[in-house]
Amino acid sequence: MADHLGYIYAILNHLLRQGCQITLIVMSGYLEFKQRDYTKLYGPPSTRIVGRDIIYLAGRVWVIPNLIAPLNRWKHRALALIWRSSGKQAVHNKPFDESVGEFPNEGEARRAGRLVDKCRPDFVFFDTIFLMKVLDFINVGTKSIVLTHDVFHRRYLSLVARGYRVGPQGFSREVASALLARRDTIAAIQPEEAALFR
Repeated sequence: MADHLGYIYAILNHLLRQGCQITLIVMSGYLEFKQRDYTKLYGPPSTRIVGRDIIYLAGRVWVIPNLIAPLNRWKHRALALIWRSSGKQAVHNKPFDESVGEFPNEGEARRAGRLVDKCRPDFVFFDTIFLMKVLDFINVGTKSIVLTHDVFHRRYLSLVARGYRVGPQGFSREVASALLARRDTIAAIQPEEAALFR
């Protein structure tokens, strides 16, 4: 399990032990559920997993993009073989060499906001500052807590200084500060990072 997912699950487990009811909103399969049965860990009545790309089948949680991903890999391998046999080079036009995060598009943010409104939660935890855009579409009164994971503008500037093309383009301390200023609480992993955010 990736470290960032382990962090999220540790927080979820803590909240469950406190007797909280949890609705986990998955945006476009960003959490890599793949085909593992998470309903055993986070199933009703204490937890619901919802989202546009979430389906329940045979008592298990499935994320549609993760079901499609193997098909896309096979397609790309097949295309690479075709290009190789024809003597041509496959062209990859990636806009960035590295990415420190991804902002949801407006449609995704709006859908997540509607789900939050429907739940009427006491608190909303945002998995990194990149999801803070969802706040624009939440109409119910609720407290917001951002799980920072990292000081992303530092990583962005470090990669740019080494000559990488880094996404999202133009990410900076000012952008990060503006996003963080909208929350009620910041959860930092290390004391040094907590001091910097303050």
